[in-house]
Amino acid sequence: MRSGSADSLVATYRWCADCRGRPEKSFPILIMDFHSLSSVLANAELSPMHQPLFGIDSGTITGWKIVGYVGTILFAGRWLVQLWASKRSKQVTMPRMFWYMSIVGSMMALAYFIYGKNDSVGILQNSFPFVVACYNLYLDISHKRRSMGEDA
Repeated sequence: MRSGSADSLVATYRWCADCRGRPEKSFPILIMDFHSLSSVLANAELSPMHQPLFGIDSGTITGWKIVGYVGTILFAGRWLVQLWASKRSKQVTMPRMFWYMSIVGSMMALAYFIYGKNDSVGILQNSFPFVVACYNLYLDISHKRRSMGEDA
């Protein structure tokens, strides 16, 4: 089994006993070999998402790039939804669809940067908006439930 293959990743685990010497409390721990993991992620032969779908003059389009493009379009398009809702209500409004588009767009962009490009800057750049959008959606839903409870 060669280093960096998917088989070596799956087989790289061991059983560890509890540190306090109680072997009956053993549990499996996956020992990650990050060099092997990055080799597997970078190896285009293992994933159909890394295979070129078509090429343009400026580069090759893969499945992961399409995921990244759709995520970027959703994340940017949320502002059009917010503009439309504000224009319709004639005041600044953040519709719930804005938060859904933020979450889905961030998740798709995160998937691209984690699996497609393996880029830590993109991962950090999209992690924070994802967390904030989830929290704001939670606040929006809980506020709506409270106001519905007060009306009843």
